[in-house]
Amino acid sequence: MTIFWDEKLEGSGYEEIWTGEVADSGCTVDEDADPSDVSSPANWGNDCLKCISADSTNQQAYVGKTFASSYDPVYQRFEMVITGENLANDEKATIWKGADTSWQVRFEIRLYQESGALLLKLFNSKTDYSDWEEIDGPAVSLNTLYRVEIEYDVAGGNLNWKVNGNSQTGTTPKGTEEFGRLEAGIRDQTGSGALTIYYDLIALDDADWIGAAGTTKSVAGSIPAMAGALSKKLMAKRTVQGAI
Repeated sequence: MTIFWDEKLEGSGYEEIWTGEVADSGCTVDEDADPSDVSSPANWGNDCLKCISADSTNQQAYVGKTFASSYDPVYQRFEMVITGENLANDEKATIWKGADTSWQVRFEIRLYQESGALLLKLFNSKTDYSDWEEIDGPAVSLNTLYRVEIEYDVAGGNLNWKVNGNSQTGTTPKGTEEFGRLEAGIRDQTGSGALTIYYDLIALDDADWIGAAGTTKSVAGSIPAMAGALSKKLMAKRTVQGAI
């Protein structure tokens, strides 16, 4: 098993080379945010990703990566802390997205407000949305650390997920396309209020569940100095309008 994408967000800019950021007017994507804002979770280091959406009109605040080739299976991990939300009942936002190399959605992690509770849900869809489902996950709280992991395996017929190491209800992928694009952050928000989420320890593996940070695993070779330099040029810390 090998981690082929390992984004800890340390140093200036990103460690890995992302395709680009999207931040609508009034929204924020900050890859050099201070983890002390969320009580410095273990292993988060000196920098993390902060995404803030403004409202349902200006609601995109995410960073994306389109890979040169597809992966099947793929295992994903990210940690997050939600510090603010103003969603009304039955409003939602996508906070993590897996797609194919053509940017067509394969699965999403969504955040819902339902009867006063914040819930995570797994969204699973065909490319044309002719067949889709949402699977309920756990309730979550503000200012609390959560580790989310996802298994997407078309050949094996598995779409599974875990929250803080606890297995949630899984399913079978609706589509047949392999994974090829990642989006970390906030998009497709239906609520009119701001939403703020901090992310860190983003990793992708081509063979097995990744687990908590600090787990001993092999990591594919990379050139973080070059990646960091290019990322700094392409996507320096900022609040921007529109997409790169």
